[in-house]
Amino acid sequence: MVSWFIRILSVLLLVGCRSQKDADVLYPLLDRLEGPFDYVLSRSALERWEADDWHVLQLLEQARLALHIGTEEKERPEYLLGRVMDADIDPQGRIAVLDFANGEVRFFDRAGNYLFTIGRPGEGPGEFERPERLAFDRQGRLYVLDGGRRIQRFRPEGDTYVLDHTYMLSVQLKAGVRGFCLFEDTLYVQTMSPLWHERPTLHVLDLEGRVVRAFGRLDFYPWDAVEEEAYRGIQPLLGEATLYCDPYGPGLILVYPYFGVIAYYSTQGARRWLVRTEEQALFAIKILDVRASMPMPRPRGFVVHNVLALPAGKILIHGASQVMHEDDPYKVASQETYLYIFDREVQRWSWAPVEAPFFKVYRLGTSWILGTRKGADMPHVAVFQLGEASAPL
Repeated sequence: MVSWFIRILSVLLLVGCRSQKDADVLYPLLDRLEGPFDYVLSRSALERWEADDWHVLQLLEQARLALHIGTEEKERPEYLLGRVMDADIDPQGRIAVLDFANGEVRFFDRAGNYLFTIGRPGEGPGEFERPERLAFDRQGRLYVLDGGRRIQRFRPEGDTYVLDHTYMLSVQLKAGVRGFCLFEDTLYVQTMSPLWHERPTLHVLDLEGRVVRAFGRLDFYPWDAVEEEAYRGIQPLLGEATLYCDPYGPGLILVYPYFGVIAYYSTQGARRWLVRTEEQALFAIKILDVRASMPMPRPRGFVVHNVLALPAGKILIHGASQVMHEDDPYKVASQETYLYIFDREVQRWSWAPVEAPFFKVYRLGTSWILGTRKGADMPHVAVFQLGEASAPL
């Protein structure tokens, strides 16, 4: 009996030591950021809000739900969405919804009525393996990023779209594709490569698919830190940035969720500013072995929900400080939501608590928002009205 008690006690002690060791190596491995950072997202550094900043805050908080697509209220299957990754408005005013789970793009009118579908699951021309992003150019053509390897372009024909061109980017750029922005007649493609410390992250292509130039490097995390720890599994996560587009700059915004870092590039390739959050990022990395890892939430941390570009050089960052549930580390126990506004013309940050009715934003118009409702259970797309048209964003 004593022998079994000693064995059980030894196992418990080993588990306890191992957990503490894991915590010691996981978090500092991510927190070894190197400057210089131009700004810090800080709620301790209060800034005076200008009248137009308060106007933006009030419009977002008071936005009302006008339409939602993808609920149990309609029984027809074309209204039931699997996993919405992106959405936009085409030049004819129709709502295009990119459904990752069903491998297709569905179109609805502004009243929410289903119109037609393009694509189907598959790897062939006009099919989607893992569709992730979409955008329209000035000619009304539709671009869809698929499977991290190609962008397929569709031209309008009659009441639908037909395949027009395919960009095989992973072969051409020798890297996986994470996102893209479309400004004028130029594609700005974000790539991810294990050689993150050597290769640029942004590539500029014309609409024929020719590479014009490349720029942008992840230089705020020390390469030596990865070498010393020999954790090869962390390398791909260093390229797991989300690309947001600023059509007013124009510019490119890269958000690194595992590090709480935001970088802004001009379309010419100059990095305008580099920001880190004052709070630690919500996600850490669990090391499975020297070449594999997985993201995991910390008990508490900061997460970026949206980055929205506004006219007059202003950038909105919608984020939250989250506390995870003790019994379920992937369930949020509580959160406080904040809105940060950066005015790059006068180099000023300001912030305020905000309870916006939306969770994720796909498109921000002058008097409406195309996004996802906060706290909704079903995959869906919602349209929010911002209020009086006399004072739009």
